[in-house]
Amino acid sequence: MALSVQGSTWCDSKRCETPTNFLLVYNTRPGLVSNLKRNEDERIFSNQVDPAGRRHFAVCVPPLHSEYDKPSELIEFLEFNFVLGASHVFLYNFSIGETVRKLLEFYERETIRNRYVSLVEWPLTLAVKMLDTRNFAQVSQINECLLRSTSRYEYAVFTDLDEFIVPRSLEFHNWNYLYENYFTKQNSAAYYFTNVFFKTEWPDDPIYSQNKTIKSLQSRILLKTNRDESLNLEGKGTRTKMIVKTEWVEKLDVQKVADFTGNKGQPGFTVPVTVGLLHHYRFTSQPQDSNYIRDSFVPDHFANELIPRISAVHEHIQKRTSKSLPPEDTSDFD
Repeated sequence: MALSVQGSTWCDSKRCETPTNFLLVYNTRPGLVSNLKRNEDERIFSNQVDPAGRRHFAVCVPPLHSEYDKPSELIEFLEFNFVLGASHVFLYNFSIGETVRKLLEFYERETIRNRYVSLVEWPLTLAVKMLDTRNFAQVSQINECLLRSTSRYEYAVFTDLDEFIVPRSLEFHNWNYLYENYFTKQNSAAYYFTNVFFKTEWPDDPIYSQNKTIKSLQSRILLKTNRDESLNLEGKGTRTKMIVKTEWVEKLDVQKVADFTGNKGQPGFTVPVTVGLLHHYRFTSQPQDSNYIRDSFVPDHFANELIPRISAVHEHIQKRTSKSLPPEDTSDFD
């Protein structure tokens, strides 16, 4: 159906209607000159960008809601993603608490070692809620984040606050190693990672729980090392989360690509569990379930880097507020 503009109305061949809303769309095509200027301002080196001057990885997170106010959880999420290789994390605010707002103001103000965090306001109208009813219009939000990322980042990572895409091969220390030694060989538009549950009601790790610093930080990813024996191996769309090549993806659903750009890189590639897994730290209210095995890959390989980073943010918050962060509910974000 061909559309044309007549004054302030949109018309097709049969009717003209007054628009109820206007959507401002920015050019999402990579701009080499503008990207190089930003890289210079942000002290990004040439070996950290693609030929269009884009950095490698942005992270897109579903809308924060219900007065979300779990700063310890959010600090851990942000710092681990930066360790894994994120250049920028985009958070969407439907409803957050005061402590988390102050924490995000700190991240936006105090850019530390090129760790960028942006809080995008996400005030949904009734019309949007009616059109996209899933989890605070999450489908609309992830597609907005895809467009927001395309001009500046070559890949976008889509996970929830209780999920982390973790390289599991010892030769792939973070996403940048995956990028250099794996993604370039597969040449896919989407990489799907298999889900495995680390249920937070299961006991803390017997070794790492003896570390007073880890215990005081309330760190799920360092304390919770018991995981399901079985993996969700059904494939894409079944609790998988993904890393996508932004220019090659047209439209996303929550757990899979809905449309690809042309014929590039489709249909997507399911990453072997020996290369990478989606670690999912979830409270399920089933403490009687004891079908778990110990998997300490995260603390074994990342604790030495994570502990000082997470501790530094906690110390900053404590200095500014004259108090430590309060204990948090261990139930699911969702």
